[in-house]
Amino acid sequence: MNILKNIFSFHLLSFLCFFSISFQDAIAADNFNSTGIFLGAETQSLLESATTVFYVQQLDKKSSLLTLFLIASCLLFLVSLVLFYHFYKSKKKYIRSLTEKNTALLIANEEAHQLSKIKTQFFSSISHELRTPLYGVIGLSSILLEDEKLKSHEEDLKSLKFSADYLLALINDVLTLNKSETSSMSLENAPFNLRKLLENIQKTFLLNLEQKNNKLALEIDDAIPQKLIGDSVKLSQIMMNLIGNAIKFNQNGTIRIKIELLEKLENDHLRIKFSIIDNGIGIPKEKQESIFEEFSQVEKRNHNYQGTGLGLTIVKKLLALFNSEIKLLSDTGQGSLFYFELDLQKDLDINNTIPEPDSANIPFNNMHILIVDDNKINQKVTQKILERRNFKCSFADDGAEAIAQTQKYKYDLILMDVHMPNIDGIEATRSIRTFNTTTPIVAFTAVEIDEIRNSIFDSGMNDIIVKPYEVSQFFNTILKNINLISAA
Repeated sequence: MNILKNIFSFHLLSFLCFFSISFQDAIAADNFNSTGIFLGAETQSLLESATTVFYVQQLDKKSSLLTLFLIASCLLFLVSLVLFYHFYKSKKKYIRSLTEKNTALLIANEEAHQLSKIKTQFFSSISHELRTPLYGVIGLSSILLEDEKLKSHEEDLKSLKFSADYLLALINDVLTLNKSETSSMSLENAPFNLRKLLENIQKTFLLNLEQKNNKLALEIDDAIPQKLIGDSVKLSQIMMNLIGNAIKFNQNGTIRIKIELLEKLENDHLRIKFSIIDNGIGIPKEKQESIFEEFSQVEKRNHNYQGTGLGLTIVKKLLALFNSEIKLLSDTGQGSLFYFELDLQKDLDINNTIPEPDSANIPFNNMHILIVDDNKINQKVTQKILERRNFKCSFADDGAEAIAQTQKYKYDLILMDVHMPNIDGIEATRSIRTFNTTTPIVAFTAVEIDEIRNSIFDSGMNDIIVKPYEVSQFFNTILKNINLISAA
């Protein structure tokens, strides 16, 4: 289009120039004639003859110029048409190519989205399938560790439980990394006991500490309240990765967990600094950036420190959700200091500030719990754990059976698996809530909980226990939901 406009402008300009020259010549000739008024008749006749000759010559000249101009214009116009045709054809071809590429890009983007979705579903499904047998291994090893008759096998059982715990941590790390890539991670805000959380993490590493002859010291600022509101699961994962790294790269050393209150903010928020300090091998300055890259540990040649290399990458990604970042101070042979800051809210709800009892010292005589689980091994593990605290247990293999038994019998609490054949736990809970709104129902699942948390609570369940679990946390959740905390 621009080419046509330029050609038209050129023709118009040429015509105006030609018209202007002709007009000027006509004026000049007229002026020449007007001067003849003051001359004699004979002279005037000669002048008229000369003028006629002049006009004829000028007309011939103008006619030749006009002919040349018209021929040139026609040729230029034809050339312009040819150019325009080629331009239009190439533009049409370009638009068609661009459309095809956009279509291919949209298809590729949709395929990538579908592959990402399938990948996420695969990891979610495989995590459930892995956690279910792990629940049996961890649960049975925990039960056997409490058996006085098996004291001679205590070290073997501890190693078994440690291996299962390590595998569970690895599964959680891979899931977290996958979710961070699909941007499906978000923070959950719920009340939690900071000291209890850190003490439980400390217990998790007891065997690691013994194997490496390390000591783990916990220092919490007294100005920090025990009860806070935040995402305790992700905070726990951050701390476990950092502490696990510190233990891995230390031998005969000391690891300090230092928690400090930095500042009191508005709306009961607190800025808290978390530091993990060790006196181990340290990290060279030139490698301090690369250790936060995925799988960096795998590339190390020192096989004394094997691992996935995902720990610090996951820490970095999780802290980004909190709008925070990990900081590092270290050098070769001088140990390491990893630290970060979080803004957490003080829990002002009095119902959440009741001290948690030691569940091991509370009798649960005459308490009847319905265990709803389609896995017989998991049923047996849960039964053994509960019966050691004198609970009475009944079983249902799926949601339909759970509904039928709840209609016939009264239970103090229902442990409801989520994924089951026939009727799943969420649908079963909805049905139970139509005729029973008082019996506490706790989701008892190995599914990645972030994916179904809202569905669980919307169905009418009161709480969640994720398999595998720490036995103390398991009983504290049961205590909370059968209202025995205050009675204790």
